[in-house]
Amino acid sequence: MNSLELEDILTLNLDGNVLEGEGKPSIEMSFHLGIYRVRREVMAVFHVHPPFATAYAVAGKKIPMVTEAAKIILGDVPLLPHAPPGSVELATSVTDGFTDSRVKAALLREHGLVSTGETLEDAYHTTALVEDAAKIALLSSLIKR
Repeated sequence: MNSLELEDILTLNLDGNVLEGEGKPSIEMSFHLGIYRVRREVMAVFHVHPPFATAYAVAGKKIPMVTEAAKIILGDVPLLPHAPPGSVELATSVTDGFTDSRVKAALLREHGLVSTGETLEDAYHTTALVEDAAKIALLSSLIKR
């Protein structure tokens, strides 16, 4: 299982220069920076591949907001068009997808999830809520009524 430690996190300026941390920025740095440019309140962006949310992304389907928490907190998690990883097209699509201040997370078609927050903890909780909504939506769809 993958894990993320504080020392794995880089702090960049809006020009993509590393201010804090060790290592190279992700090839997806352009869409991270794009979100920061269009959403001044966002201070943390996660790009992750949780299994249930990613299953919806790979299937090309939006996650149904079946729980009250998902409806109230997330409202909607848009499904953005497919574009190659690290591409200008992906960076543009993600940046455009987050211009609406109500969007807290978005699925990348055939790829994964992008979540945002005003803090790292907020972005983590958004990610967890999306994954929980995806899991419950899928499991509840398997129960015969």
